[in-house]
Amino acid sequence: MPFLEVHDLKKFFPVQRSLIAQLFSGASAQNVRAVDGVSFTVEKGDVFGLVGESGSGKTTTGRITAGLTKPTQGHVTVDGTEIFSLKKTELRKFRKRMQLVYQDPLSSLNPKMTIGDAIGEPLRYLGDEKSSKRRDKIIKLLTDVGLSPPESFYARYPHQLSGGQRQRVVIARAISIGPEYLVADEPVAMVDVSVRAQIMDLLLTMQRQLNLTILLITHDLAVAKYMCNKIAVMYLGKVMEYGKTEDLFKNPLHPYTQALLQAVPIPDPRKRSEKKIPSGEIPSPLNPPKGCVFHPRCPMVLERCSVDVPQLVEYESGHFVACHLYPR
Repeated sequence: MPFLEVHDLKKFFPVQRSLIAQLFSGASAQNVRAVDGVSFTVEKGDVFGLVGESGSGKTTTGRITAGLTKPTQGHVTVDGTEIFSLKKTELRKFRKRMQLVYQDPLSSLNPKMTIGDAIGEPLRYLGDEKSSKRRDKIIKLLTDVGLSPPESFYARYPHQLSGGQRQRVVIARAISIGPEYLVADEPVAMVDVSVRAQIMDLLLTMQRQLNLTILLITHDLAVAKYMCNKIAVMYLGKVMEYGKTEDLFKNPLHPYTQALLQAVPIPDPRKRSEKKIPSGEIPSPLNPPKGCVFHPRCPMVLERCSVDVPQLVEYESGHFVACHLYPR
């Protein structure tokens, strides 16, 4: 049985309108369709990537799978437990098994708390250690994430650390209570290019040592290729394609996936590739296109694409695509 199962997940956010608009407007309330029918599975110990442009619904999907945002519709099962069927007290206990690494480490750390207190916060509420042993565990966590000497970091504040050091602190805080599932939301987006590989290697090391299952959210296909066993490509709240990383890079099926891969720069100034960037702008999630949401920008559009919503089908073993070019 998969460790994480996401089935027909939807999340709609109502648009806030003024009181006058609500009184005099005859139009029905509008919703931002942030996530619209997402389904995928993640095996225990895998690193699963969600990739796509900004506004595709990756972060909202990640927050829902971690129990932070309640879905409008759909089911999320973590290790056999439907997390949104749990009562509030049960979910609080279950939350020990699920943690997050946020995109911006500076904004996710309390500027008035020392690094030791920030890492010790989840231990204080969800950990089993006695207060006398808490400092020793925090020192060990700082060592594990490569902050040495750990004692010199314990009493510092977030503004006294570099971006890479702050991200290591956030990772230490996330693994402090021994989670089984980790949502890493753009974990290297806010750090220097020179330390990105170090942070990625640190996450992979923690994943192997703790047998973590990781949902990696990123817009960088190079990061996803380096870290992930499987990748799902999202566009306007829907999964366009997902499968094993090597299959996705060797044989991209969906025109959107092909466009994303063609946009990846080649590290050789002598080589030039023809980039088939989709025309037009991303449609508004307030009023997504009928049929396939990608059809207004698709270079291979068919007549039925503007009418019928393509279903996610298994085109080849373990490789799924939602496109009318590949019938069931």
